[in-house]
Amino acid sequence: MCPAFRYRSKDIYISLLLEHKSAPEKYALIQVAQYLLGAYRKQIAARKHMIQLIIPVIYYHGTEKWDPGRIKDLLPIVQKI
Repeated sequence: MCPAFRYRSKDIYISLLLEHKSAPEKYALIQVAQYLLGAYRKQIAARKHMIQLIIPVIYYHGTEKWDPGRIKDLLPIVQKI
């Protein structure tokens, strides 16, 4: 991780989380969410005063069209609300 830019005399850090998919996967968003939470847990365990932004990106290059959707699409009870 390296400083992305300075703001008000402070270094602002931004990380990218890149996940590669070559075929559609129903639970890709859950997988990426686990990676995000793990990275934030590591920051907290390292006693970071402020956790740093992590931007997740799913890179897909499969042959069939695929939209990973939204996590709420995986939860039938939420779809009814």
